Amino acid sequence: MITPRVVAAWLALVLVWAPLPYGSVTPLSLLVLRLALAAAGILLAWADGGLRAARAVGGAAGGLLGLAILGLLQWPAWPAALARLVSPRHVELASSLREGVIETARSGVSLSLMPEASLATAVTLLTIVCALAAAAFVGGSVRGRTVLFAALALSVLFQLGYGLRHWLAGSTEIWGRAVDTPGGNRLRGTLVNGDHTAVLLEIGMALFLAWLWWAARRARRTPGLERRLLLVLPPVLCWAATAFGLVLTGSRAALLAAAVGTAGQCLLMLGRSRLRWAPLALVPAAGVAALVAWAAPGIAFSRLLATSWDEIVTNPRFRIWGLALDVWRGFPATGRGSAAGRRPGPRCSLRSSPVRGGRGPTTTSWSCWRPAASSAPCSSASRW
Repeated sequence: MITPRVVAAWLALVLVWAPLPYGSVTPLSLLVLRLALAAAGILLAWADGGLRAARAVGGAAGGLLGLAILGLLQWPAWPAALARLVSPRHVELASSLREGVIETARSGVSLSLMPEASLATAVTLLTIVCALAAAAFVGGSVRGRTVLFAALALSVLFQLGYGLRHWLAGSTEIWGRAVDTPGGNRLRGTLVNGDHTAVLLEIGMALFLAWLWWAARRARRTPGLERRLLLVLPPVLCWAATAFGLVLTGSRAALLAAAVGTAGQCLLMLGRSRLRWAPLALVPAAGVAALVAWAAPGIAFSRLLATSWDEIVTNPRFRIWGLALDVWRGFPATGRGSAAGRRPGPRCSLRSSPVRGGRGPTTTSWSCWRPAASSAPCSSASRW
């Protein structure tokens, strides 16, 4: 039988490796990542009590399975008569792109404008379910949680150190290759998109804050000031360094989300623990990180402070949301298809550029390994 240690070691390897090959955006690295997450599901099926432990995340896994099944149903070519009952708009578009209604009836109609992309998204969602269930199984033991914590902390700190080195040098290279990315000199680590790096650092901040809570509780029962400081200082320094790196990514949404998330996490700590002074240890660390980041040249808080009210009101995202509603009106039952919005199509003029790194090919891999990374600590949060 497979033990939780084996599953934990496998997930730890995935957590450390996944961000390294440009965030797993290349076709080969994405394939390897999907196979690795699928292997985690196989290990879970062979483990004693693995499927029972996965019930803890049954709600989230069920929702993801539903989306995966939808993508699988959108992929094949259905008979035109049956497709017309579900989505008449898809049949109309297929008829306009082919020779006519007769040709459409012969070849069938897919319920996605990009069937291959919908199939790939369904496969990605299935691998995420495997990772989520495996993390829930590993989270049932203290040793398993410790292994996942160490792997995720190592990954976050490596991205921080690697990205800071290149940020200070003003380099846009990743593993020796120049990467054309927008937004100027932003901390990216080995990921192409700085916003994706910011989300990984946010996960690290939550992780290090939980570590601080554990260390503060442990320090109460530890004699000697020096030993108490040795317990508390490492998580404080890791949290402050990660917050500093998050600022240098220049992600405005990530900064606001991290502030709200940290405040909410501190409130939970204050409500469930008598160690009401523990979150206060973050105040000087956050002050130092903010002071250094404010004085840093280039990015830092400058991108957030330079945001004008007019930019907020006329943000292109509002137009994207409007286009999404327009697509829903045309395809109310099935939508255009899972991941069918990655290139311009009927009733939607969204553009996708592989150079930017934040849309198109990178989004697939990011949607694959980001939940895998966040599921590790989140699935066992209630046990920590």
